[in-house]
Amino acid sequence: MIQLHPFHNQDRALQLTPGRWRHVGLWLWLFLLVGLAVSGCQTGQKASPGVAAVAGKPEPIIRVRVRSGVTSANLTSVAGLRLAAGQGPLGAGATQLSGPVVVTRQGGEFFARSTRDGRAYRWRADYLAIEAISGGLRLEGRDYPGRLVLAGIGSTNFEVVNFVSLEQYLPGVLEGELYRNWSPQTFAAQAVAARSYALYKLGQQGAKKGQRVGDYDVDASVADQMYHGSAGDSKAVAAVRQTRGLVLTYQNRILPAYYSSCNGGVGQDASLVFDRQPDLPPLRGRVSGNWAQRSPYQAWGPIRRDATDLARRIAAWGRAEGHAVGQLRAIARLSVRSVNKVGRPSGFSIVDSTGRSYSLGAEKFRMACNYTGGGLPSLPKEAQLKSSYVRVQVAGSTVVFTEGHGYGHGVGMSQWGAQAMAERGYQYAQILGFYYPGAELKRLY
Repeated sequence: MIQLHPFHNQDRALQLTPGRWRHVGLWLWLFLLVGLAVSGCQTGQKASPGVAAVAGKPEPIIRVRVRSGVTSANLTSVAGLRLAAGQGPLGAGATQLSGPVVVTRQGGEFFARSTRDGRAYRWRADYLAIEAISGGLRLEGRDYPGRLVLAGIGSTNFEVVNFVSLEQYLPGVLEGELYRNWSPQTFAAQAVAARSYALYKLGQQGAKKGQRVGDYDVDASVADQMYHGSAGDSKAVAAVRQTRGLVLTYQNRILPAYYSSCNGGVGQDASLVFDRQPDLPPLRGRVSGNWAQRSPYQAWGPIRRDATDLARRIAAWGRAEGHAVGQLRAIARLSVRSVNKVGRPSGFSIVDSTGRSYSLGAEKFRMACNYTGGGLPSLPKEAQLKSSYVRVQVAGSTVVFTEGHGYGHGVGMSQWGAQAMAERGYQYAQILGFYYPGAELKRLY
């Protein structure tokens, strides 16, 4: 077994408390019910070299949304493509086309045409599954393992979902999330966190009677985890192989191992950021120090924003999200409304020119300030709030954000902090123990 080791001020044995859990697929329940207990440990002890494993359990397939709301897809493969209505796997009767192939959707039907020989087919279906006859499958210039499923949205649009085994998915996440020159131990820590997060999301998508709901489990963007498809980085592949099947758990349940680029030295509580997220001890904010001081966003600001434009963006976000702040007029006052137990802002208050007051959680406030939907112009990177760990004041027609720290929501592991720890010689289990105190490391397959 591998044990997670808290250190610095975390000199107590690992403790876990009950939390809410969602429906999971049967395979995941079987893993968790085996009860691979990993005992807590004290500072200074070394991790045990072996990991308890469950022999013969298959790794899961995860559905990753890689495109959304598109009207066409350009696909190719060296030996050609196999296509069939449905979500697959594809049987012997699948249609074969030479690539490149252009797929469109009209009137609720999928149309596929080979640009090499002109052959074309159509399917009146909600889903179209596509596999490479051999080798990799390329979509819009990017290679993907597994198969792609096009999920119809209305009569003309569709989503592209990559059905891929979890261990094939993870190297593409590491490529998207980390710098290539970072330490192998950082990559290994990220692999465990990313696997845990993905499995938690997969569990959330498990519905009653074992049926999975929705067309995908995770998005390939910062909405979940960045994913670059098939990975060519040997360091990413090696980290996933080294940690195969290892996950962070909390009382025999998968921990949603959130992480961000840099927490600015003070973490945020997951329960204050993510809707319906229970308050779990390993995901509570705490002071983590200056491990991420080499991040360009450890400290930032001031940022000056036009108050009228800011009010327009916050109101537009509110309307899009069905939040009362959609009625916001001109901003009269803006302030931090609440902080978590370690002093990081957890909520903001906005008072408009009519005297009406609105409250927003910290991360929703950041999203609202950076909102660019609804036809609003893009926001220059230097004007974007990097995190909600910031002070704010209204100065006439300008809103000034000062004393900014961190990049992202600040929950869980700081990627820049993990890299600094790896450079100091800490192993991935120690890094995870520091950022998720109270969690346990277990192998599911």
